[in-house]
Amino acid sequence: MKRVIKILTFIIFSVSLFTIRIYPSQIQQNQIASENLTINKIDSVYKFYKDKLNVYKYPIREKLPQIKIPDYDTTQTTMNDKVNIKVVLPSKIKYADIYLFINKEKIDLYYSVNGGEYTFRNVRLRTGKNNIELFYTLGNIRSRSTTIIINNR
Repeated sequence: MKRVIKILTFIIFSVSLFTIRIYPSQIQQNQIASENLTINKIDSVYKFYKDKLNVYKYPIREKLPQIKIPDYDTTQTTMNDKVNIKVVLPSKIKYADIYLFINKEKIDLYYSVNGGEYTFRNVRLRTGKNNIELFYTLGNIRSRSTTIIINNR
């Protein structure tokens, strides 16, 4: 009887060691598979929305009113590294996305706003010429751009 108990104990111990050795690798494989699935989902979402991310490809609707920038002339010089840019979106506009680009690079945006005054605060300027472009989008169409040039010394 003691011999049978010893053999059963040895078999149970061997099986448990074997399962412990296999089980963690299955967990790691499942984690790697789920990470790959997540990366593939992100890539497919990017491929699907790639055109939506490039707002320059949106068709320009000439009838949409432009954004107004009351505090700036078309060209200005400043010594400050950061500026506040106040924009006025016409009151008729609803659910627009306002984009701020500096030298063709997207810096900031207001998402899904209605007509009114908005301020882009502490916009960092680069040394030299800063071509600031502001426009808004409604769905897949965009307004004409309002541009100002700020020279930073």
